[in-house]
Amino acid sequence: MLLGCCAGVDGVLGKDFHDFKIISKAVYEGAHRKEEIRSLILKLSNTMNNFRLSTYEGVVQYLNKEELNILTTVAPTIERLMDGRVRDNITKKKYYLDKLVVYTK
Repeated sequence: MLLGCCAGVDGVLGKDFHDFKIISKAVYEGAHRKEEIRSLILKLSNTMNNFRLSTYEGVVQYLNKEELNILTTVAPTIERLMDGRVRDNITKKKYYLDKLVVYTK
């Protein structure tokens, strides 16, 4: 199955794919580096996959419209340069992608 075919699907797979695209865009643009956005990403991810199934017995906290709007309209924190580097919009420093840490334990 091609990923693009899920765009019009209303089932669990289509909803998960839609949420995955929102999360991927936020991480691609570096917005996950802001604590508020990181927590919204985690909250959204906790509504995906098995959490969305009717057999899940726990409590699921969904994003409200305001939180979803914040997540989908957040400004990028990085700018991608033509030479393969990225510029941090906060510090104005330039990095190669392997220097940016997404998540650490």
